[in-house]
Order: sequence, then structure tokens, then C-alpha cells
Amino acid sequence: MPQLRVRSECSFREAFGTVEQTAQVIADLGVKTAGLVDTGGTWGHVRWEKALKSAGVQPAFGTEFCIPTEAKAKPRCWVLAEDIAAFYRLSSSKPTTEAELAAAKGVIRFAGAALTDPEAFDYIDLNPRSLRQSKHALDLHRSTGKPLVLTSDCDYPSAAQLPEYLAWVDGRKMTPQTILRDDELRQAFWFLDDATFHAARLNTFEVGERLQG
Repeated sequence: MPQLRVRSECSFREAFGTVEQTAQVIADLGVKTAGLVDTGGTWGHVRWEKALKSAGVQPAFGTEFCIPTEAKAKPRCWVLAEDIAAFYRLSSSKPTTEAELAAAKGVIRFAGAALTDPEAFDYIDLNPRSLRQSKHALDLHRSTGKPLVLTSDCDYPSAAQLPEYLAWVDGRKMTPQTILRDDELRQAFWFLDDATFHAARLNTFEVGERLQG
């Protein structure tokens, strides 16, 4: 299945993983076409094209737009390029209203969490990020008849990179933060040799005995 909405490190402080890492994961999955849709710009497009073509995947190019509301929220919609020149003209103008998206040419428009006017979008995207937003998307599909598409929630390229993502983006500690069994303690202190770990373990028992009075 094509990956229409992929994000990379170019979505600064929102997504983790280099363009090249992301491209490799996509290639390993056997994806034939993938679009880079980063937040706030098109900075990764040149690298994206090079990385995907090297991996035998057809690159597509997109970006997100914020459509401010009266409540001062900034929900996002997004587009992919059909006509590359028209796309870059649109992205440089940074539309902020549904009317501007309704007038856009040369791009495929996706409602995201921002658009409700059926003249402003071509497709409604479903994303696993939020059940509430998915319900909204389904309601919008039923009321407008616009077709649905499936997208990934791409904050990091693969499941194996979740700890790195949490540490880098969320600022959470990567170290264990719970009560650990002996074997878990051994794993946590992997940098100790066996003799040092064993001595420390005995010392721990010794302290425990002392605390018993």
C-alpha cells in the first residue's frame, strides 16, 4: 500500500528519524510510492527524492498547512503534489483558509483535522493517532461523500526506534523506572563485569541484613 503521509526529522521536534532511515524502512516494507509530508516546510524533499530513488521507491512530495480557528486552535490539513511547480507556489504562499485550499490547483488535498468544506479537499484521511479524529473523519465522509484514504501515524520510522523517539521528542528517560528483578538489574547494569556485579550484589544483601538489626 502507498504511504501517503510520511514525516521525518524535518518535522522538527515532532518526528524522529532521518530522511534516509525513513526511506530504508519504506523500501524494506515493499512500498512502491511514498510521500514526504513534513510539518512547516519542504526542507527534506531533495534528500527524499534521492533516498527513495536509490531504494527503488517512487517519491511524492507534500506538506502540511495550519488552518487557524476562532478558538485559536491550529488544526492541520495537507497536500501532495500533482504539478510540482503549482505545489511549490502553493507551499510558499502558506494558505491559512479553506477558501484558499478550495482555489488550489495542481495538488491533491486532504482534509486532515482542519477542513470541513468539501470544496477544499479531495480526500478524507484516516489515521491511527486518534480515535476521536477518526470518528470525525468518518462523519465527514458520510456527510460529504468524499472518499477515504488510509495513512500511518509516522512519528518515527519503525517500532524499534520508539525509545529513541521518546527520549528525543518527549524528553522521557530511556532508563528503567520501575522495581527491577535481579535479572533485570543485571541487564540494566550491562556495563559491569560479572565480578563487579556479583560483589555489588553481595554488598546489597549485606546492607539488607544490617537493616534487619
